[in-house]
Parts: sequence; structure tokens; C-alpha cells
Amino acid sequence: MAVESKNTAHRTSSLRLWFTIGVLLVFVCCLSGYDLYDSWHRGTKVLLGDSGRNSPVYFAYRESLHDSKYKGGKYRNLNGRTLRDRSLLAMTETNVSSLLRHNTASSTKSVDDYDTRNSAHLTAEDSTYTINDPGGNHMVHSLREAQESSSDNIGKLDSPRETQDGSSDTIQKSNSTRTTEEGSDNGVNKPDLPPLKQKHRMLIDTPPPGYVRPSTTTLAPFTKSWNDPVDCALLYKENKYEIKHALERRTRIVAQVSYDYSPVLDAESCDSYVAAAGYVTDILSEEEKNFPLAFAIRMHNNPVQAERLLKAIYRPQNYYCIYVDKKADNNTHTVMAKIVGCLRNVFLASHTNNYIYASFSAVEADMQCMKDLAQRSDSWKYFMNMAGTEFPLKTNLEIVRVLKVLNGTNDVEQYPFPKFYRKRIHKHHTAIGQTWTETRIPKKPFPDPAVTPQKGCAYNTLSRAFVEWVLTDDLAQRFINWTRDLYSPDEVVWATLNSLPQAPGGYSDVVAQMAKTFLSREVIWSNSVAYCHESKMVRGICIMSFLELGYLSRRWEFFANKFDIGYDPIVLDCLAESLVARTRKPDPDHYVHWGGVYRAPHVRRARGQDA
Repeated sequence: MAVESKNTAHRTSSLRLWFTIGVLLVFVCCLSGYDLYDSWHRGTKVLLGDSGRNSPVYFAYRESLHDSKYKGGKYRNLNGRTLRDRSLLAMTETNVSSLLRHNTASSTKSVDDYDTRNSAHLTAEDSTYTINDPGGNHMVHSLREAQESSSDNIGKLDSPRETQDGSSDTIQKSNSTRTTEEGSDNGVNKPDLPPLKQKHRMLIDTPPPGYVRPSTTTLAPFTKSWNDPVDCALLYKENKYEIKHALERRTRIVAQVSYDYSPVLDAESCDSYVAAAGYVTDILSEEEKNFPLAFAIRMHNNPVQAERLLKAIYRPQNYYCIYVDKKADNNTHTVMAKIVGCLRNVFLASHTNNYIYASFSAVEADMQCMKDLAQRSDSWKYFMNMAGTEFPLKTNLEIVRVLKVLNGTNDVEQYPFPKFYRKRIHKHHTAIGQTWTETRIPKKPFPDPAVTPQKGCAYNTLSRAFVEWVLTDDLAQRFINWTRDLYSPDEVVWATLNSLPQAPGGYSDVVAQMAKTFLSREVIWSNSVAYCHESKMVRGICIMSFLELGYLSRRWEFFANKFDIGYDPIVLDCLAESLVARTRKPDPDHYVHWGGVYRAPHVRRARGQDA
């Protein structure tokens, strides 16, 4: 009897358990269904206005979702719950404002009612100029085009528009192949736009003092590295039609450019290579001439992308140290050696080691380039280290203008070590093959109690005085040696040394990329508020695509990380096109986004304000 009673009680408890699980499953299913509904109907309406479902981003994602090519494929993460939770609700206010500019039905404001300082992505300014692409097409860009709101009616993409002199020009963004595939809609006219405000025109047409406008021989027009006609100006504006078109063309573009070494290896001479590649070979202003910079590029593969980075940041008055991983393949060493041999102020690091991720080899690379750059010249003002997977968001003049505001202060990310990262400094690590591995051996604290390890970023902007202090100071050298067996010591060394009272240009303020007070880098982490549209992550960092162009155009940071030319070359060419346009007609006061710069505590301190 007792055994039967126990069996009955056991069956009763099992039924209760399964009933509870069933109720939870029903609840989860209902919640998921609500999220899907809320994503397409309620979420877009709240953020984009009454006609939110006609917004460009929504339209492009919807088209990708319903297109049979993408169902269940690589773009399946663009639909449903992902869009609501991580794209729409995580957008910054500036991103939402940008989308609202496309929503003519929910806003009665004209284009002039918006501050054009939110449009740092413009590929050209008030006067038009022509960009040639290898396919023989000519794309005409202007500030007026970049400010045009996207029409909610299908088919109003390409249209003639009136210029200031009364003539009509047409945005030629397609060849005969594209017209055949997608249909010809060029006959539909867009509504007339109001004229630009006079203050905006003055900002654009007035160069900074001492700036010499480069001629076409000094700075050649930007040439895309691919033939498919993708309009970067429309991608910056998150145009729904161009997003869909770029998604369809990207695979073809990747096949054209991802690992093509021939422009470097097949060049007849250095002069022909430099001219064909589009390097800036003349000093463009006295301000930049009097403020040279030093760069250290750390790379281990993909020399084509590293060349893109070098070409974007190259100026004849600056100095560049290229640190190539010793175990990189022969093609990488050959290509980089030929590039370095053609540019007098670019050189390879005098000594290299095998690079192991998260090991002390990263600090060794930075220290080696610091020594080489310090010996090469005594004129540069700031040192910037970077990876070959980064790309600039600002021109050289714009970076110089911000660094002059810093006035010798470093830009280093630093904050107290989070608890979940403390094992990195409390345990001994060692290399097992090509992996930096934690051991059970406890790590002794640094003997000087006045030095408290800080967490930060591996890539920073350091003043010349700080670099010389790091290379010669006994305390700095002892602390660097102490970090040899830490995990990611490059994220500890610069942050900790910068926090010391005796560090030149250092400070005690908390500066963090997640708080958007770190000027050197923009990174979209897996837990960032900013959304990684295609959710492609490497070690928790978003691999940015052209879907991030609108977001990047509103950033005030110097560089962004990461990019992969083998995944999305469109974003690199569009960023480069914007940099060339802003170099041809510079206006740092217009494009730097000073509001974001001035809110950083170390910038406030450098300006004599309370942090």
C-alpha cells in the first residue's frame, strides 16, 4: 500500500512538472508571436511615424525577407524579432531622426529644417563633380542629392534634377544590364527641393585658413574598385531600393576585388603604382604640414585590405610603420614589401615575431613600431596604432583638428577592471601552440601598490611625450614586463600607464568606448546599443557592412573596427569615396561632430573645463 501511494505521488508530481513546462512553452510561443507582430506593425510605427512600414530600412528588410533567394539563407537574421529587438529599438536618436527624414507622410518639415551637420557622409558638396568608375559610368553627386528624402512611391529613384545654374543633370547609377534587370524608372520626376540655407553653403565653400585646394592632378577623383554600379550616396541615406540592389550585387563584387594583388605586383614602376592607386602625394595644407602624425599598422593577412587602409590615411608629411606577422604567407610579405618600397615615409618594422592572439606579442609589435618611429623622425606629434582590419571615418585634417584640441592629452580608453575580467590579471597564461591559454598558476600582483591595473582598448592615440616616456621610464618598463603573462596585455598596458599621475598627457578620468567618450575607435560589440545589421561577429565584434554606413556617418570617432573586404567591399569603397570628397573640399567644423567630441571628459579637461 505504501509503495502504491509513493508511485501515485510520483506520477502526480511528474504531471505537474509537465503541465508547468507546457504552460511555459505556450507563453513563450505567444510572446514570440507578439514580437513578430510588434516588429513589423507596432515597432516601426512608433519609431518611424504613422507610415513607418513605408520607411526605407523596413522596405529593404521586407523585400529581402520575402525574396525567395534570401528565405532561410544568409539574410534570415534580417527578419522578425531580430529587427524589432536589435535594430529598431536599439537605434540612437540620430539614427531615428535620419529615418524620419525619409518619412514624408509623418513629417511636414522640409529638408531645410534639419541641420546638415548630421550628414557627415555626404559624398560631395554644394557644387557637383563627377566620379568615374572602371565600368565607364559617371555618377554625379552633390550635397543637394544627399539631402533628398526618399520617396514613399515605388519607382522614384533615379530622376533628373535642377542645378543652381538652371541646367538639368541626371543621376546615372545604372548601366544597360541593371536597367534590363530592374526596369527603367528614370522617367518619374522627384518633387522639387527647397534651396540650401545660406549658412550651410558658406560652411561648405569656405576652406580653413591656409588650406590649398588640391587640383585634379594633386588628388585624383575617387575610382571604385568594382564595376557594379552601387550608389554610395543612396546607401548612406539608407535608401530602400539601393539597399536591396547592393544586397543582390555584393557577392559579384566580392569575387572581383577581395584578393586581387595584381595592381601592386604588376605595376611597371613605383610612380605608375602610386599614381594609379590614388595616394595623396602633396601636402594639402600648412596646418597638416605643421602637425605630422605617426601610425603603426599591425597585420597578419589580407594585404589588399591593408593597402586600402594605408591609402586612406596616407599623407606625405606623416610616418607609417607596418608590422607584418612573421608567420604571414609569402604573398602578404611580398605585397607589403613592394608597397613600402614605393613610399618614402612608409617602412616595415625592423624586427617582427610570431603573433599570437591575446598574447604579449601585440605589445611587442606596438613597442617595436614606437622605437622605429621615434628614431625615424622627431617631428610627429601623436602616435596611433591600429589593426589592418580598421578603416578611417575622418580625414587627416579632421583628425589633426581634434588632436589640436586635445593639446598633448592622450586619447586612451581606461576604466576599472570589471570583476568578470579580473582572472585575466590574476592568472598566469602561456602559449600552447598558437593559443594563449590560462593556467592554474596564480599571478602575483605588481609590486608597486600605487599602480592599479586598468582595462582599456588595444588601439589608442598617444602623444609624442607619452611614447618617449614609455620607452625610457623605469616604472613603465617594469610594468610592461609584468604584463607578459596576462591575457590581452595590450588592453591593460596603455590604460594603466595612462592613468598614472606622472604619465605625460595622462588622466584619471573614466573613458570608455561603450560610453562613446573614446575618440579613437568606434566598435559595435555583441552587447552594444548600436545594431550589427547582419549579425556577423568575430570575437564579439561586428564585421561592419554597407548597412552600417548611415550609422558610421554620424560618428565622431577617428576609426572604426572591423571590416572584411572578403565579406563586404562596398562599405570600404563608400567610406573611401566620402573621405576623398571631404579631402577635396575640406570643412572640419562641418564634419567632425564637435558635440560628441566635447562631451568626452579628457577633452573637457584639455579645454580647461571641469571633467
